[in-house]
Amino acid sequence: MRLPVSYLGGIPLTGPRAHHIDQTYQRIAADNPARRRAVGPATIRLAHAMFKTALGDAVRQRMVPFNAAEAVELPEYTRPEVEPWGAEEVGAFLDEAATDRLSVMWELIGLHGMRRGEACGATWTGLDDTRSVLTIFRQITDSGGDPGVWAPKTRSGKRKVGLDATTLGALLAHRATQDIERERLGPTWCNGTLPNEHGDPVELSELMFTRPDGRYLDPS
Repeated sequence: MRLPVSYLGGIPLTGPRAHHIDQTYQRIAADNPARRRAVGPATIRLAHAMFKTALGDAVRQRMVPFNAAEAVELPEYTRPEVEPWGAEEVGAFLDEAATDRLSVMWELIGLHGMRRGEACGATWTGLDDTRSVLTIFRQITDSGGDPGVWAPKTRSGKRKVGLDATTLGALLAHRATQDIERERLGPTWCNGTLPNEHGDPVELSELMFTRPDGRYLDPS
């Protein structure tokens, strides 16, 4: 709902018509060149579905006489097929990334199925090195070019990732390297602050994977 509401501006709840909503999506697309990350048709469709649901609720509560979003026709869109890498391709990539500062992060993504946002939001407090389990309590998202920190997309609000001995060892070695980086920078080391799904600021800490200055990584 954030995209349509921000573009519809001061139009009251009873005011939106189909052409207002259609023009809103056209303006969103027109503003893409100025964004760090373009808003694609999939995001527009998700926003439209949420907007239509909200107006439908307003109709049932007799706040508006009709659902203007139902009269808006979105362009045809087919989600592109994703071709996952095979074992040889993953292996070749990890071989190339072995000397990268974030090599173990690529390993978690490539071999353990972690999402980009989960890897960026992973914390040392979630690592149980005795049981070789990494629990993801939050993920860093990038919605429409605005990063935020949200709970993982699971019913419990957290996700457990089992680790093999090699990955666990690489993580512990990465922690030792990060400790050296943090000590070198001293008080200037900072993970940063991001808004949560409610817009409240969250001060990040104990991030596993960061920029060299300690700041969080953007999943894009």
